[in-house]
Amino acid sequence: MKIRRTSVLVDDQDKALTFYTNVLGFVKKGDLRAMGRTWLTVVSPEESDDIELILEPNTHPAAKTYQKALFVDGTPFTAFAVDDIQREYQRMKGLGTVFRGAPTKKGPRIAAVLEDTCGNLIEVYQANFIRITRRFDAAAERVFDAWINPRTASKWLFTSPTSEKNKTEIDARVGGKWTITDRRGGTDYSAIGEYLEIDRPRRLVFSFGMPQFSSYFNRVIVEIAPDGGGCILTLTQEGVLADHEKGTAEGWGKMFDSLAAGL
Repeated sequence: MKIRRTSVLVDDQDKALTFYTNVLGFVKKGDLRAMGRTWLTVVSPEESDDIELILEPNTHPAAKTYQKALFVDGTPFTAFAVDDIQREYQRMKGLGTVFRGAPTKKGPRIAAVLEDTCGNLIEVYQANFIRITRRFDAAAERVFDAWINPRTASKWLFTSPTSEKNKTEIDARVGGKWTITDRRGGTDYSAIGEYLEIDRPRRLVFSFGMPQFSSYFNRVIVEIAPDGGGCILTLTQEGVLADHEKGTAEGWGKMFDSLAAGL
């Protein structure tokens, strides 16, 4: 079973189509209004064969009541993801869009709420993230391999000097899985994920989760650039809870200390 369509109630389809295409950036896909029907859909330009958003007329009395109640309560009807919330916020403000406030951190996302001119509040968001840059006195290839070689990774990645036992399994290919189980204080902590991009020695992207604590996964992006006799590594972790930023950054800092010591 797949989700192929979802909908948003609107009080005027023509006005909605203008806003959702000219301001939000969607493109029109389905339009049967010339046949006397109310079917009107838009899609993301990046995913034109994916989920369609139906611009559904709020003609039913119950629909109007529901839509108005959400608006008055300040509750967004739905939410759309963007790559750069600050850039989109400034762009849409320049087009006259009314926002209920500047982008703010909310749990694992950075979000802002706007009025869609058709009776709804809409949330736009991007994943909250941390970014760390570190220089290593080793070639980019050597640092990159330290992420995907099980023997090397077991000495620094998701482990610590207090580790009592470590099992690191890595299938370093796109779609391959990785699992690291580290015992500390008599408790096993397991981190798992999947490799999404591998471009040695420039870029590595993988998902990261700890199912014993949460069903959600973060995305980790590792970018490495040569720098003289060494290299500069930039790590971005997306989906970090706002109140976990400091601890997450400190954790990577300690791991990078161990990585540097072992290179």
